[in-house]
Amino acid sequence: MGDDVTVRPATADDLDALRGVARRAWEAAYANTFDPATIDELLARGYADEVLEELVDADDAALLVAVDEDVIGYAGAVEADEEPAADLNVYVDPDRWGQGVGTQLLAATRERLGGRGVERVSDYVLAENEVGNAFYADHFDRVDERQVEIDGETHDANVYEAPLG
Repeated sequence: MGDDVTVRPATADDLDALRGVARRAWEAAYANTFDPATIDELLARGYADEVLEELVDADDAALLVAVDEDVIGYAGAVEADEEPAADLNVYVDPDRWGQGVGTQLLAATRERLGGRGVERVSDYVLAENEVGNAFYADHFDRVDERQVEIDGETHDANVYEAPLG
C-alpha cells in the first residue's frame, strides 16, 4: 500500500462512497451466498442514513474511512454498553483487497478505541466469506463459532476477538 492512502474520521459527505464500498465488498464476498435482492435488503438496513449518521456523530463509536482519491475502505466500531469492548466491521473495496488498506484501517481504529479505554474488539464473519475470514485470522484470534439467521436462512459464522493492548 502506498503513501497515497489516508485514514481519517468519516464525515456525512463520505456516506454515499462508504455505501458503494460496502455494496462492492458484499457483492464480491457473498455472490455465491446471497441473491442480489437479499444483499440489497441487508445493505438498505445496515447502511441507512440514520444508522450511518449516528455513527459519524456518536461518542461511543468510531467510523473511519481510508481514502486515496476516493473512499476505498472503512472501519466502524461501536463500544459495548456493559464492558470495555467494541464490535468492529472492516470493509475494503475488492479492487484494493490484499494491499494493506484493511490493516491500516484496523490500526487506526484500534488506536482510537484504545484511547477511550476499550480493551478488546470483536466481530463475526460468515464462514462463506473467505476473504473476510482470512483478514480476521491474520489479525485476531478465532474464539468461537455461532450461527446467524439472515433472510430466514441459518449461516455458520466465525467469531474473532483481539486485545487492544
